[in-house]
Amino acid sequence: MFDVLLTIEGRLHQSLRSQRFFFILESKQKVRTAERKDKMEAIIRSINHIARMATLYREQELKKYGLGAMHHTYLLNICRQPGISQEALAKLIFVNKSNVARQLAVLEEKGFVTRQTSQEDRRQLLVYPTEDARALIPVIQDILQRWNAQVMIDFPAEEQKQLLDQLAVVKEKSQQLLEKAEVGE
Repeated sequence: MFDVLLTIEGRLHQSLRSQRFFFILESKQKVRTAERKDKMEAIIRSINHIARMATLYREQELKKYGLGAMHHTYLLNICRQPGISQEALAKLIFVNKSNVARQLAVLEEKGFVTRQTSQEDRRQLLVYPTEDARALIPVIQDILQRWNAQVMIDFPAEEQKQLLDQLAVVKEKSQQLLEKAEVGE
């Protein structure tokens, strides 16, 4: 009988240790998950802050040319692909179609782009750069290059390459998640 009680007590003790072990393990996993979540939020927050500061910088630099902070994205892509449709431009720069239409109206009013109805599909508007837009491309590229050079000045070339490679992976994963979400709509 004593042996049975010792066995039961041993199993009970072992069970409690097991439960405590799993509780501790589960707690550690929750902490790790929370730490990962905090790190991810910190990464996202940092990326957002960098993007916002870059936008403010571009806004200051482009103001003298009559452009807003995001107009550079439109002009660079339109100059790379003259005749791009508004819809294709929206997908390319990850902006909704109504915002693209509004921004293109501003750029058209300022003489940087023209929009023409497509001959193949009358529902599509094709966007073309003007000479004024083409003339601004080197200025825009210089502004972007100066920002990049200044924010990366303390990084050796190898670390710059490594950071850009890692960000390319994050960008690719982000794009895949966005595409999955769009398919799920």
